[in-house]
Amino acid sequence: MITGGCGLTRPTPPEIVDESIHQQDADNLSIEPAQQIAPSPVQHEETRDVPDVYAGLLAHFNEWQGVPYRLGGLSKKGIDCSGFTQLTFARLFDLSLPRTTDAQVNTGQEIQRKKLMTGDLVFFKTGWQRQKHVGIYLQDQVFLHASTSRGVMLSRMDNPYWQKHFWKAVRPFTELQLAAQAAPDQHNPPESQLSGEL
Repeated sequence: MITGGCGLTRPTPPEIVDESIHQQDADNLSIEPAQQIAPSPVQHEETRDVPDVYAGLLAHFNEWQGVPYRLGGLSKKGIDCSGFTQLTFARLFDLSLPRTTDAQVNTGQEIQRKKLMTGDLVFFKTGWQRQKHVGIYLQDQVFLHASTSRGVMLSRMDNPYWQKHFWKAVRPFTELQLAAQAAPDQHNPPESQLSGEL
C-alpha cells in the first residue's frame, strides 16, 4: 500500500533493464544481454511534486513486470503498449485514455523532451512501416512500457535504440488532475470499463 503525505520518501526504482536492440529488419530483432543501470542520485525538476504519482507507477510496474506482450491484449495474459498505458491511467488515477497509440498521441499537450515529467507519455516510431509505440515516463530518462520483446518492463530513453526512434512526448493530464487522482488506495475499475480488445 502506498501512503501519502508531504514527508513521503521517494521509493527507489527497481533494477532497470536496458535494451540494446539492433534493428536489421522488422522480423529480426536481436537483444544483447541485459545490463544493470543505476538510477541517477540527482533529483531533476522533471519529477512531479506529487510522490504518489511516481510511487504508484513503480508499484504498478512491480505488479505487471514481465507480463508478455500481446497485440490487442488487456490483461495479465498479455497486453500491448497502448493497452498498458490505458489500463495504468485508469487503475492508478481513474483517468481515461483512448485505446490506441494513434489516439493517445493526439490526447493532451505535446511537450519538449527536455520538459518531460513523471506520468507523461513518450512515443516512438519503430520497426517496419514505422510502427508506433508508447510508454509512460518515470524520471531520469527511464520509462515504463509493454515491450514487444520482453513484455512490461523499464527502459532508458537514452539507450541508442530508443533515442534513435523517439518521436514525441505528450502530457495527457495536468499535474493537478494527476495529483487529485493519485491516492494511497489504488483505483481498480473492472476490466469491463476499459475499452475492449482490438
